[in-house]
Amino acid sequence: MLNRRALLLIPLLVVFFTCTVEEPPPPPPPPDEQGLQPNEEAAATKAIHALLGEDRIAMVVTARKPSGADFTYEVWSDLDRDGDLTHFTFHRVSKADGSYDFTRGPLLGDSAADQDPLADTSNETLATHEEELAASGGSLYIPLEAASYPFALERISAAFDHKDAGDLMVVYTPSGKGKGGGSHGNLSMAASRSPLLISGAGIASTGYTKAPARLIDIAPTLAKLLGVKTTTGKRLDGSLGKTYLKRQDGRVLDEIMTSTPTAKRAVVLVLDGASHTRLRKLLEDGKLPNMAKLTAAGAFFEFGAIGNFPANTFPGHNSIGTGCYSGHHGLLDNHYYDRVAHADQHPYDQLVSTSEYLEDDIETLFEALNRSYDKPYTVSLNDPCARGATFATLDLKLPGGMPKSDAACADLPTLIGLSPKGGAAYLGHVLAMQIAMKELLGSKDPKLMLLNMPVLDVMGHEKGPHDPSLEPAYIATDKLIGCLLDTLAKAGKLDSTVIVVTSDHGMASQSPTTSGGIYRALPKAGVSYTSPGNLFIYLKCLDLRTSVKHLKGGSTTKLVVTVSDDDHDKTGKRPPSIGATVTVHVDGKVVTGVTNFLGKATLYIKPTKGTKSVSILASHGGFNEAAKTLPVK
Repeated sequence: MLNRRALLLIPLLVVFFTCTVEEPPPPPPPPDEQGLQPNEEAAATKAIHALLGEDRIAMVVTARKPSGADFTYEVWSDLDRDGDLTHFTFHRVSKADGSYDFTRGPLLGDSAADQDPLADTSNETLATHEEELAASGGSLYIPLEAASYPFALERISAAFDHKDAGDLMVVYTPSGKGKGGGSHGNLSMAASRSPLLISGAGIASTGYTKAPARLIDIAPTLAKLLGVKTTTGKRLDGSLGKTYLKRQDGRVLDEIMTSTPTAKRAVVLVLDGASHTRLRKLLEDGKLPNMAKLTAAGAFFEFGAIGNFPANTFPGHNSIGTGCYSGHHGLLDNHYYDRVAHADQHPYDQLVSTSEYLEDDIETLFEALNRSYDKPYTVSLNDPCARGATFATLDLKLPGGMPKSDAACADLPTLIGLSPKGGAAYLGHVLAMQIAMKELLGSKDPKLMLLNMPVLDVMGHEKGPHDPSLEPAYIATDKLIGCLLDTLAKAGKLDSTVIVVTSDHGMASQSPTTSGGIYRALPKAGVSYTSPGNLFIYLKCLDLRTSVKHLKGGSTTKLVVTVSDDDHDKTGKRPPSIGATVTVHVDGKVVTGVTNFLGKATLYIKPTKGTKSVSILASHGGFNEAAKTLPVK
């Protein structure tokens, strides 16, 4: 039996055991460090001059962000290769509709009019095979003087919005990014322009349209057609407004819609790596009859759709599926450097479950449909954009297992001379379409199907986009599209379906004589860096701090020098540079020390009276040197 004293303790015990211990607050997020920081200026200057000495590099772009202000962007070039660099700055200004205007400063340095690297930013340049032939003298290797960079300022600035964007961005000459075959990723026209064909429910019979389009416009357009509920979301400039997706950089392509634009379902066919000009020529030569039917009933964009920068696979697919540039949707590039983790990231090599790279505050079209409808059935087949889909092969979401298909597409052409990689891609190409046909014939009736068809990308890289061996691959793809149309018609669904044919990026022919580039120029110039994807350059720099602001002439001062990695970690702190060499030059003498586990080196410095200053240098393997001058009083 409890005595009175014990009873009096019970309330105290209850309070003790029910009290919660407050967790310490999380550390502040690390600062955004894309673009140039003060410690990177010296290395950047060396890098820019070295890079623009390479014939295959057209421009180097960087950005600086003053405290409390938006970025100032800088574009550097040396088009005539005379060593006298040209540069200019630009800024972006928000508009009422949430998009941007851009203001450019004057050309500085070599300011001749023909030295402006972004003189042509039209999306209409070199829109046909014949125009590419004429500009290249028949070689199809587009020369630098014929280059165009559509939506360049918008795409550059959006890329720098990502916290893991580089300190510098490289823009290659149109035919200089790869060595032979074909390439993409670049800012220039052929690498950035995708074909775009939209046809079916809710789309007017326009035929060819001159309307400007970007890949980021596809998701908002489909969202409207599919009845997605509007929301208050972020627009291109980050301001809030009425949008179809929680973050929406693109616009609705209203000019191609009927007066009552609605569709019950959408099928998006991403012909990975398809060249706009090659597809357009085959279409006009009568070799793609099924795409010709879609064009007659819908809208073929004469100047294509301009993609993300970097114009690469994983960011491009997710721009199609989210309506955002990769600087906003989060999957920045196929390969990039994670500043906080201090590690390379390789979504392209990872292949599956790459939805983890997407930002939480963006929304895929799958997720927008989930928000608007009660458990809609949606499908992502072999497509890197998969978050929110009911069935998604690359996100390993296979409820009920992988469907078996008895659907078939007869009379497909045999593709001669395929490499093993190309053969596997073509097999995946065909099987994915067969699964798509099976799904569309089933009772689940997908509200949205996103299908990646990769063979044109593989063959384009190997042979170049205009090689004759690619023609059968385009014809085979058109036959598969015909089979899909027949399947929809058989199911009574064709008239209520909107169909999109596009690609995740373009493909540009690359000169086989290309040589050099960042991997030659930067080591030769003594610049330490990392560049996992050869577009973004991350300078490896040190931060150097001293325990005193000045030294006293004629007296010995204890000087503690702290050396750390210039990039912060996830705690918001700079990791110490252990084992860095610190060198102090004073009165013609050298005093050295080595940093300890805290990144600190202690030295005792006695400058003579009359000495004006001493110089301090910190060096560590794999990093650019850091320097500082201390005054002597």
